[in-house]
Amino acid sequence: LSRCMDWFDLADVAGGDVMQGLSRIQVEKALAIGTTTDILFPLQQQQQIADGLRAGGAEAEFLPLDSPQGHDAFLVDIERFGPAVAEFLARI
Repeated sequence: LSRCMDWFDLADVAGGDVMQGLSRIQVEKALAIGTTTDILFPLQQQQQIADGLRAGGAEAEFLPLDSPQGHDAFLVDIERFGPAVAEFLARI
């Protein structure tokens, strides 16, 4: 997974424009979750993902969560992430 992240740049397949690349992804619904303490993938990047998917016609949501766990929150902060993901999955 690390190599994929290093080797693939979504902007490269869309003429250098990340938002254009995101808008080309064919998905009906999506949930982008970010945490206020994630310094690897800040909230504005998660918002950008949701906005780009929305530009392509997806019903995309952005959910910022407070968590002291930073980037690892999605792995260990089940109390915050669990209900958010469960609620999203219940609606699809």
